[in-house]
Amino acid sequence: MRLSGDWVFGPTGIETKQLPCNDYDQTAGAMCTTAAGVNHAQPGDPAKPAAAIVHIAGVADPPLRIQLGRDSYAAIANKLAFVAGEQKMWHDLSVSTDHDEITPV
Repeated sequence: MRLSGDWVFGPTGIETKQLPCNDYDQTAGAMCTTAAGVNHAQPGDPAKPAAAIVHIAGVADPPLRIQLGRDSYAAIANKLAFVAGEQKMWHDLSVSTDHDEITPV
């Protein structure tokens, strides 16, 4: 989940200073520029995941893992679909490595 707020730049965030050296423009400098460009444009409302976590803490059977935010949910759903498809494709090879006397599950 990408949360909006001042956590990137601001009183609790990263302080950047312009250095006279341009050696890092393509690496760390590029990351700072990207972070500054998306600050306050993230889709996540920081209060909502906090409330979700408090809610989860009070349920009888909380999830082992939870994705908060549409972006996180979609990323994990896509990853799980990919893994399930790959697992199905390679099923026969995967199970062929057991001892011959093992009964299939």
